[in-house]
Amino acid sequence: MQLKIACHQCSKELLVPLSAAGKSARCPSCQTVVKVPLYFAATPIAAPQAAPVPAYATAPAAPALNPGYSYPINPTRTQKPKPKRSKNSRGSSGSGSGMRILLIGGACIGVLFIGGMLLVAGLAVLGKQSVATLSPASIPAPQLPSLGVANPIPGTNSTFQFLQIKQGSGPGQSMQFRVYLPATQSAPGSIPCVLLAPAGTNLLHGNPLDAGDYHDEALPYCEAGMAVVCYSLDGELTADPSAGDRAFGLALATGYREFTAAKAGVVNGRNALEFALAKLPQVDPKRIYAAGHSSAATVSLLLAAHEERLAGAIAYAPATDLNIRIGEIAEEPSVRSILPGIRLYLRTGSPITYVDRYKCPLFVFHARDDSNEPFRNTQVFVDKLKASEAKVDFVAVDSGDHYDSMIEAGIPRAIHWIQNRPK
Repeated sequence: MQLKIACHQCSKELLVPLSAAGKSARCPSCQTVVKVPLYFAATPIAAPQAAPVPAYATAPAAPALNPGYSYPINPTRTQKPKPKRSKNSRGSSGSGSGMRILLIGGACIGVLFIGGMLLVAGLAVLGKQSVATLSPASIPAPQLPSLGVANPIPGTNSTFQFLQIKQGSGPGQSMQFRVYLPATQSAPGSIPCVLLAPAGTNLLHGNPLDAGDYHDEALPYCEAGMAVVCYSLDGELTADPSAGDRAFGLALATGYREFTAAKAGVVNGRNALEFALAKLPQVDPKRIYAAGHSSAATVSLLLAAHEERLAGAIAYAPATDLNIRIGEIAEEPSVRSILPGIRLYLRTGSPITYVDRYKCPLFVFHARDDSNEPFRNTQVFVDKLKASEAKVDFVAVDSGDHYDSMIEAGIPRAIHWIQNRPK
């Protein structure tokens, strides 16, 4: 069986075998290496057809940033640079509303239950996990690490360091942080901070951070004089389909259990907030923002709905309604067996469920030509926010697709938005 994916660089359609899921393929047109998602639809999501779209906000001029760092800010360029991407930050939250777990037609799930007892014991251990609420209040924060030696980033005015927590198996007790700070010393309580989750999941499991060489999505904030705390999400997927159906099925079930136990990443975001408050004295506690792209944008919005200490939240091309994004999987009885509570999670894990709970300002960004998450879904979400009188700035651009629009236009606009928030 062959599957269709779209090259993020030139938009050419690629045909890849089922066995390529979770691996990389080279586009025959532009030679870009394309990550084949673990979960996908039989065909790519079509870009939404052009329809009159109301302009909710006029994109402000790009802010004056560090002249020593090159910020790509032109959203209308046709020849896009190839951004450096890490294995964990592809800017993809899966494959869309037609997505199925890589258990297409139930074939692999059938294999999982061959013999009648294959995963029964393992699923009994996992328990009937559900997400009744995403409030992290009942889950204690771990002991937080202290800052270590900062690593200068050549050609910039920024430093970064990689930190880890390993204190057990409970939600948020084993995490990774990557901390960016301006190289020049800042006065106590003087700079904003951005909490940044990793993208690249289908919102059924979490993601670790890379080793620390992926700066595209974090460095611009730091170069604009802000602290950045990147944080991992519980529920890393520890096996791909090449490991075999049994190993992959159990890895998916385990990742889902851990991710939902961490309240779909809200616990991880809360821990990052606690870290910024406790370990970064230069950060203004009243100017801490959540941010994320794609699946991480969903986490950013969920955190903002459940964490009143945030000054605001930024969401680039978010998946706001999981029933639209991945709801089809809940119709498979065999999938519900390995993802217990999935129907409840599709509701409680959706930002659109909480449109009347947002107390902090929101900055939402989306490209109209996004081929991964349809623009119209974000438009519906923003309309509901406005109807509930939430404070939201919605910036739309015409081009740039799912990832490049965020790098080239979204981040500079969000920096400008933060810099112009009242202190």
